[in-house]
Amino acid sequence: PLYSSAASDVYKRQNRVRACIRRNILFDVPVNTPRGRYVAEYQVRLQSDGKQIGSPELKKSSGLSAYDTNVLRAIRLCNPFPQPTGGEAIPSVLTITFDPVDDTAGK
Repeated sequence: PLYSSAASDVYKRQNRVRACIRRNILFDVPVNTPRGRYVAEYQVRLQSDGKQIGSPELKKSSGLSAYDTNVLRAIRLCNPFPQPTGGEAIPSVLTITFDPVDDTAGK
């Protein structure tokens, strides 16, 4: 296989975390917004049970303040973060990026 089972478990968990957050993002993306142009990056500190410590930190603004605020709210609502299924430990710090074009796909 191309991916080890450990890498596959991490990938699946990242998708579960994104899904938990994305369902709470309520943002109307302007028509014809190009993918990758407005990307926000947040850093979240976590306890070993997935509960957030403090407030998520905006490391890089998307350039759309309303979107950044909406993503912050969505991250806070996903608390605790989903538990790993493969037995791996929850990281103490997680950096997550969000693109409004990707976050509204399929809605």
